Amino acid sequence: MKNLKTEIYEMRNFLLLWITQAFSGLGSGMTSYALVIWSYTEKGSALATSMLMICSYAPYVLLSIFAGALSDKWNKKATMLVCDTAAAYLKNPDCDLLETLPAPDFPTGGELICDRDALRDIYATGRGGVKVRAKWRYVKEENLIEITEIPYSTSTEAILDKVAELIKAGKAKEIADMRDETDLSGLKLTIDLKRGADPDKLMARLFKQTPLEDAFSCNLCIKAYTKNR
Repeated sequence: MKNLKTEIYEMRNFLLLWITQAFSGLGSGMTSYALVIWSYTEKGSALATSMLMICSYAPYVLLSIFAGALSDKWNKKATMLVCDTAAAYLKNPDCDLLETLPAPDFPTGGELICDRDALRDIYATGRGGVKVRAKWRYVKEENLIEITEIPYSTSTEAILDKVAELIKAGKAKEIADMRDETDLSGLKLTIDLKRGADPDKLMARLFKQTPLEDAFSCNLCIKAYTKNR
């Protein structure tokens, strides 16, 4: 009996995970069942109900362990966002796409400089542009700046070269050194500051004079009946 209690105690983390997963699965099943009833009651259409259920289960079918190596090649986040958007559209054709399909989503990250009205115009017309700014943080203890995300349209080499030009021209006197410390944990450009340098003012100037801030133009096209639209 003591051995059994000891084994259960040692497996408490696994048992907790298993129990919570069981409740999660039960909740998902109940939600799916209720969704079918609600959809058919509201729409009265078997086709709309079927399409809604396909969108609900598509991420699981496509991205579950049974999909294996094939699913590893796909962008899982994008697939789930598209399925959520399709489900929202089936529920309400006038839904706001920005709520379920926020864009753009660049693989290199960065801070999007654009208001929601401009994004809505891009969604509606397929044309427009946004500005993307690098993300950074100031490490006060070491008096340095760490850049962890950069615009999609540039590269670390282009940024380092441009900053080096500014240093040589005497236009970035606050910088003591800049280096690329990117490793398996992610991208990181480090800027060592001289004593008394203001990191906010320096970065504001670098955004204007280097590719740390860049524009990205949008021209969205679809192929419909062999014609680009």
